[in-house]
Amino acid sequence: MTRQIQIRRGTTAEHASFTGAIGEITMDTDAKTLRVHDGATPGGTRLARMSDVGAGGGGFDPATLAKVATSGSYNDLTGKPTIPAAYNLPAATATALGGVKVGSGVTVAPDGTISVAAAAGGPSDMADYVVASATGLSGTDYTSGWYRKYKSGWCEQGGITAATAAPIITFPIPMKDANYHTNATALDANNNNAVSTKISDKTALSCRYHSIAGAAGWANASKCWGVKGIAA
Repeated sequence: MTRQIQIRRGTTAEHASFTGAIGEITMDTDAKTLRVHDGATPGGTRLARMSDVGAGGGGFDPATLAKVATSGSYNDLTGKPTIPAAYNLPAATATALGGVKVGSGVTVAPDGTISVAAAAGGPSDMADYVVASATGLSGTDYTSGWYRKYKSGWCEQGGITAATAAPIITFPIPMKDANYHTNATALDANNNNAVSTKISDKTALSCRYHSIAGAAGWANASKCWGVKGIAA
């Protein structure tokens, strides 16, 4: 024959004034739950029922949650925002911002740096080419100065000296050393080359251009000078 065990019990009000022994369990007949006692706390500690914590045991009933809480699907959201249609970036033009494509000869590094390879026959594919030039220069005892500097270091420059017998010309572009080619011719009243001159005091920075001694009427003529060689 089975044994029936009954524990002490009472109403919620009765428990409020009852202090059970340490480890004693009693039943609250109003709340339909158990109370665990510690020998000091009136009424003990009330234990939760299933209805208090829900089927999930976490203090709520999963059945009351929105479907998306358990599915994680965007489609189960309610009040979803309106998502605009996919944006198509227009092609860039001369007057409007837009997208571009990387064509042949162009590379884009991971940091966004764009590099362009020179086309065959372009400057970097040639033996030499001009990298800097100027005209209309003037300096010590010369006007109408000009120069052309090349990638290789080659330089061509020149101008017209003042109308003096032997001016020293300080070059617009210094040369590497005195191993360059230079010449000059005296100019007539119409700026035509007429009489060759001689040079002296040749350095990397300057040169003196003389009128030819004994050339009647040309002693103080202006001279068209030119220099060719490797620049500093």
